[in-house]
Amino acid sequence: MEDLEVQLPSRPSTKPPASSLHIILTKAFGENAKREANGSINLDAGFVELILDLSANNERLIQQLEATVAQLNAKVDPLIEQMAEFKKFMKTGPKPATNAGKSFAGALVQKANEALLGLDARVDGEAIAIRGASMLPSGNVSFYTKNRAHQKWLMDNKHVWSKAVHPDLEATPSTWSVMAHGIPKSFDVSKSANLALLASENSFQATNLARVRWMGSNETSTKKAGSLVLAFTNKDLALQVEKSGIFLNYDYHRTEHFKPRPPQCFKCLKMGHFGRWCREPARCAKCNGKHPTNECPEGIGGVNTCVLCKEGVKNKTEGVGNVDHTPFNMVCPYKKAWFKKKRLPSQ
Repeated sequence: MEDLEVQLPSRPSTKPPASSLHIILTKAFGENAKREANGSINLDAGFVELILDLSANNERLIQQLEATVAQLNAKVDPLIEQMAEFKKFMKTGPKPATNAGKSFAGALVQKANEALLGLDARVDGEAIAIRGASMLPSGNVSFYTKNRAHQKWLMDNKHVWSKAVHPDLEATPSTWSVMAHGIPKSFDVSKSANLALLASENSFQATNLARVRWMGSNETSTKKAGSLVLAFTNKDLALQVEKSGIFLNYDYHRTEHFKPRPPQCFKCLKMGHFGRWCREPARCAKCNGKHPTNECPEGIGGVNTCVLCKEGVKNKTEGVGNVDHTPFNMVCPYKKAWFKKKRLPSQ
């Protein structure tokens, strides 16, 4: 059987053409450039502005190229996996047939209810029971109960009964989040030594932190300072930090209770879910194209109007009139409707 691996072509010997920015800089600073007596080169404001414009254009091209590569990888990776499975199949043969038994959810619910029965779990004298379960795309398991009282007991005691269901089933720890302001962006939240220093300066243990992240994104930013979200596993400790503030390298930083933003998808722009699990078509907040906003060919930024409300005005949707806002602004009627649990006719 022929080898199924993809044979890539050899690297081309020709050099790619230089960019416009590279050509201009070479001419401006090359050996033939006009220099002053001290060897310096004078550039007028117009030439500097041109260089900056070309540099910005190069950055946009690189972003588009990275997005294209990511899209190609998303298409190629599944094919590579299928080829690997096919090669494995050709070597080992088909998998042995398994007897159709209880579904995964059914077996899990039965095991969970047996564990709760063994713990004699009750609320107001009523035995607690789980009605159903489902596997989420993230790999987490979600359980469904009869009412909120049962749900609260299961949440408060999840570290007890979850291990009785299966030793590998780990309950997500409850957390209480505090936001600290003015933290230097040089503080690397991915380094355990930094978190240990932060904990030591404020008289708690690094193990009290479930996670630490920058408000907005952990990506590198040009800002010198930002807000840090600290998720504590201890409620009393979180309240103490919230009231007292924190110290980092002997500098005091104000803190406050962190209120998570409502879920809004940056892929389809709708409320109620995040882009990671979105199955809706992508929608650009800038040009209304069928792609995510951060992959817009027109570049990133400059979103001044609401594409959702533009479509609402076009369709004469009741309650939609003004479009001079972004889809992420609280004045958007679609966003307001979600908060009021009153869905507009179309979105």
